[in-house]
Amino acid sequence: MPIDLAQVVKLWGPLPGVAEVRDQTGTWNRPETSRQTWFTDSSEADERLTEIAEGHGFAYELSGFTNVLAKLTSGVRGEWSFLPMAPARRSGGPTTSGHCQAAAGSSRGRSNRSGSATCALHSPGW
Repeated sequence: MPIDLAQVVKLWGPLPGVAEVRDQTGTWNRPETSRQTWFTDSSEADERLTEIAEGHGFAYELSGFTNVLAKLTSGVRGEWSFLPMAPARRSGGPTTSGHCQAAAGSSRGRSNRSGSATCALHSPGW
């Protein structure tokens, strides 16, 4: 599943986009592969692939944030699902749509903070 994260994860509100990835430990298609993700605000995080559902999606975890997110969460789990989409009802070529929901939680007085992100990209024929 090679993908250029800098083309997909852009600056969104207060959250930085991805600038590049470095030090990948192998092909990004098997669990436990890891890399450093660098963001557009010059911060970084450690990313680890946790699950693969061949042809359907994958899950990953980000931890070790060096920006303000380090104060809000100890990590983020993301999931991408690739699902077929009903054909468009208009003339023209194929369409792609997607959504991403993210949540980071913090409880006062607790050091155990967690966050999650769930993303899906839908395109005909996947």
